[in-house]
Amino acid sequence: MIETVSLDDHATMEQWDAFVDKHPNGTPCHLSGWLRALRDTYGFKESLHIDRDSSGINAVFPVFIVKRILGAPHAVSLPFSDYGSVLAGPSFNPTELFETVLAPLKRSERSIELRGTVPENTGFKKFDYYKRHILDLNIGLPAIEKKIDKRTIQYSIRKAEKAGIEVIEGKDEAAIDEFYRLNQLTRKKHGVPCQPKTFFKALQPTLLKNKGFILFARHEGRMVAASFFLACGDQLFYKYNASDPEALRKLTPNHLITFQAMCKANAEGFRLIDFGRTSPDNEGLMRYKAMWGMEATDLPYYYYPEIEGTATTKEKGLKYRMITTAWRLMPDAVLDKLGPMIYRHLG
Repeated sequence: MIETVSLDDHATMEQWDAFVDKHPNGTPCHLSGWLRALRDTYGFKESLHIDRDSSGINAVFPVFIVKRILGAPHAVSLPFSDYGSVLAGPSFNPTELFETVLAPLKRSERSIELRGTVPENTGFKKFDYYKRHILDLNIGLPAIEKKIDKRTIQYSIRKAEKAGIEVIEGKDEAAIDEFYRLNQLTRKKHGVPCQPKTFFKALQPTLLKNKGFILFARHEGRMVAASFFLACGDQLFYKYNASDPEALRKLTPNHLITFQAMCKANAEGFRLIDFGRTSPDNEGLMRYKAMWGMEATDLPYYYYPEIEGTATTKEKGLKYRMITTAWRLMPDAVLDKLGPMIYRHLG
C-alpha cells in the first residue's frame, strides 16, 4: 500500500533508514538524517512516500519542492544530492508508486528533476552528462595501490608525509567548525556559494556522529585540508572536500587524506568508496579520479517536461564562467551574507 509519511514519524523513519541501509543502491542522501537536514536548513517542503505491506517497506520515494530565484517552484529528488529518486526492492515494480507520487505534480504543471532511476514510458527526458566515480575495495588494498598513478598520486602522498602532514579524524561540532572554515575558502576559490553552516550542523548529531567522519590534514598544528565522509550500508561516500588553497600545491594534503580514507574503509569492511558526481567539463578532476584507478560510469538525470535547472548548467558554458568569476571577486563579508540566501534556491 502506498503511503505518504512524515519525517517526524520516528518509527516509520527507522524502518525507512533500515530499508535504505540494506538496499544496494541506498545512499546517505536517502537517509532520514539527510532529508531532515534539507528540510530544516532550507525550508524545503518534503513529499515522502513509501510502499509498505505486512512484511515491511518495499520502496521509498523522497521528493522536495524547491523555490527558484526566478520561475515557479520545482520538484527535485533529491536537492543538493548526487543521487535520488525511487529505491525499490528486487521484486517490486515501482511504476505505480512513481506515477502516484508524480501525477499531482504533473497536473500542477510543476517541473520535475529526478537524480536516479526512472521507469520506462513515463515522459521524462534524459540528461546524460555527469559521471559517477567508484573505487572498488573488494580487490584488496595491494591491488588498489598498484592501480594508483605513481608519478603524481604516490609521489604526492610521500610529499605530504615528508612535510609532516598528520591525518586525524573528527566527528564533533568543533570538527564541523573547522571543516566549514576550509569549505568557505574552497567555495570562494571555485566561485560558487557556500552551503550554510547550519546544514552541516544538522548532519552532525545524526549522520556524521553515527555514520560518518571527517578526516583532517594537520600541518604544524593547523588544519589545512578536510574531507567529509558518510556511510550507507557497506558503501562509503566521499561527500565534500575542503582545503586551504595556499597549502594545496606546497603540501598536497588531499592525496594523503584520500589514501588514509581508503585504508580506513578497507580495514572497516566497506565494499566501495563512492567519489560522487563529476562534470566531464572539469577535466582536472576527471583526470585526478582516474589516477586513483576509479571506475567512471554514466550518471543520467531525468526531467519533466523539459531539461532545465541548476544541475543542467555545464561548467564550460559562458553563463557558468561569468557567474563564478563574479563570485570570486566579491568581498568575503558580502559572500558570507549572500551565499546562504542564494544557496537554498540552487537545489
